[in-house]
Amino acid sequence: MKNATIGHAVTMAATLAACIASMADTAYDDAAVSREFLRARGYFCGDGADSTLKWILETCCENDTNRYVRIAKDTATSNTNFVSMAVALVKKHGSADDLPFLYQCTNTAKCARRALTGILQLGGLTESSVEAASAYIASTNAYYSSDREDVAHELFRAAAISSTTNSLKALAASNALNFARNSSQVRYNDIGFRNADPSYRYSKRRLSVLRAALPLCHSDFLINYTTNAINELVAYPESELPD
Repeated sequence: MKNATIGHAVTMAATLAACIASMADTAYDDAAVSREFLRARGYFCGDGADSTLKWILETCCENDTNRYVRIAKDTATSNTNFVSMAVALVKKHGSADDLPFLYQCTNTAKCARRALTGILQLGGLTESSVEAASAYIASTNAYYSSDREDVAHELFRAAAISSTTNSLKALAASNALNFARNSSQVRYNDIGFRNADPSYRYSKRRLSVLRAALPLCHSDFLINYTTNAINELVAYPESELPD
């Protein structure tokens, strides 16, 4: 009886090993990869999504990020519920060649923030990206309350690191800062802009934004935060603060 049990266990182990080997040797065509993407969408907010998407990239697409992104975009075209995940994958694994897809997705409120930040990260600061991002932060068509803030931060970051013309960088930075002057998310913006451009922390730009946004603070916490930040800046001669 004992030998039979051991034999059964050995047989099961051999069968499992054969199944794993068979899966490893399986060739996944585009349709099969697309089905796996849609399966992963069921875990979009959980750890299962990350592990499944990693498996799709490494096993189904053999680490071919170009194929991975192409099928993700194709899947989104035929399955609108997959658009948000496709935008996230393009932003992470895509290139400037994928910008048309991201621009198209800026018209969908749910994924506009991720599409616009992806455009700025993959394509950099261009007239088109500045126009699209500036129009978005000037609108009220945000899916989540912080979406416009996140795009403004990314626009400001792109302006800080871009090698494009000074006039375009100045326009992008100005539009982002003007948005912050009229936003009640004072602390969130302050941290976001400081992370985007370290030179912002001690600057006339920051002082101007904080002073303009102070009346918009809707809690004692925000009022204290903003007042303390202003006092930190004016502790030095204001005229000596860099722009």
